[in-house]
Amino acid sequence: MRFFIWIVLLLQVLSVFAQSDHYNFYKLDNYGGLSHNQVNAILKDQDGFLWFGTVSGLNRYDGYGFKKFRHDPADSNSLPDNTIYSICEDRLGNIWMGTNAGLCKYDPSTGRFNTITLNKKLTAVQQVMAVNKDELMLRHERRLSLINTITQKEIPLSYKDSSG
Repeated sequence: MRFFIWIVLLLQVLSVFAQSDHYNFYKLDNYGGLSHNQVNAILKDQDGFLWFGTVSGLNRYDGYGFKKFRHDPADSNSLPDNTIYSICEDRLGNIWMGTNAGLCKYDPSTGRFNTITLNKKLTAVQQVMAVNKDELMLRHERRLSLINTITQKEIPLSYKDSSG
């Protein structure tokens, strides 16, 4: 009986130490390195980085600080535009963004951005989403389309617009 009481007391003491009411939260904002406080999209990639798409560029957070990516007119391998609407990742680890100037792919192995031209022109892409291993679904110009990530060929999808 004494042994049973010691076990119960030991379990109660251990359960008190196992519970913690202390949580660490950190505010990520433009004072801490984020390029803008208006965040339109967030992604956690397969390497654990957090990506924030803002109206003032793309931000990669590694848990300690931000690396900012912005449009540079003198660099064809930079973002095509600073307004990022949507972010997703494909199976190869490429980061795809819907921007005000079109679809853009970031290749982490090279650190370069590549703008994908849809219908032979740059159009704003409001939403990009990986739907299977080699395709992305896009919403742009009140249209939906699939993009093959290997061939970068666009397949328009038809739908009925109820807004008139």
